Amino acid sequence: MRWWPELWRRRARDWIAQPLRGDQVPGGVDPAPATPDVYLSVFLASMRVVDVRRGLSRFYGAVDSTISVPHVVEGVVDYHVVTTPGELKKVDAKHLDRVVQFERRLLGPVPYRGGDVAMEIGLFSIKEDNLAGAFLELLEQLSNLAGVGVVSSAMAFAAPLVRGIELLTGSADAAMLEVGLAGEWSTPSTGYLLAMRAPRDRVDVGALRVEGGNNEVRDGKGQIVGKYPYILLRIETATKRDDWHQIPSLRAAYAVLLEEVRRGRRNAATAALATFQRTAKVCPDLLPQDGARLAELVREEVRTALPAAQMGATSQELPKLERLPLFA
Repeated sequence: MRWWPELWRRRARDWIAQPLRGDQVPGGVDPAPATPDVYLSVFLASMRVVDVRRGLSRFYGAVDSTISVPHVVEGVVDYHVVTTPGELKKVDAKHLDRVVQFERRLLGPVPYRGGDVAMEIGLFSIKEDNLAGAFLELLEQLSNLAGVGVVSSAMAFAAPLVRGIELLTGSADAAMLEVGLAGEWSTPSTGYLLAMRAPRDRVDVGALRVEGGNNEVRDGKGQIVGKYPYILLRIETATKRDDWHQIPSLRAAYAVLLEEVRRGRRNAATAALATFQRTAKVCPDLLPQDGARLAELVREEVRTALPAAQMGATSQELPKLERLPLFA
């Protein structure tokens, strides 16, 4: 559900958009192709706002992100985020030269099984008026409800979020893309990705370094790059998903199973177990092998908690969902 007009896409393609080497970034890890069957995450690590090109007196800085990830069941899932950092609310455009350390998760962790990943991530200056602040706050609340790691929520809120940001940025007088990244990658790379509003022949990207607690971008002389605005992304992959127990469909199915086992109702517990196992195996927020392993783990727990014994046998409690050793 990419919504940027072609003018913004062309402008973003004319700016610098380049991965950084390991010797340029914290951790010293070189960019590497993301292999299939991992969990993919994208973070906005920092950004710099230098000027606002239309001479606004005051404005809101809003980050809009749409990341499209292929999915084996849904085809393609769009994860949409709209947010305004506190440092960029009602900003005086005449006194603007700052690095904003954001560390905002824009995606993930989500299953990645290969295929094209598309991104439209931009920093917009939005003219201050009586409605802009309240509207941005509403969109940010919707983004928080949608989340960036659950397919069902992302799909439910994608259209309202896109429509909201379209309304907010639809007028040329109201908003402007200050710096952004728009592209599609057949194989995304892990590591740091820099998008800078600068002509490609003006900056030696190979000499830049990311340093300091604010993830500041510095030149070869160690000076902060203060002439051009930028956004700095960090892309990661992992073989496990630490927040798996917070996936709503799993929590709901497990709560029913937990209650039936607690009451010792064998037939109802057996039916609830079958439902949970189906839910885990087809869960769009887990890799298939992890869903299958979770289904088997819970089956073993239920087998222990509901022993094949005499009518008066005492049932045991199932462990809390987060205590199951899915990635032990």
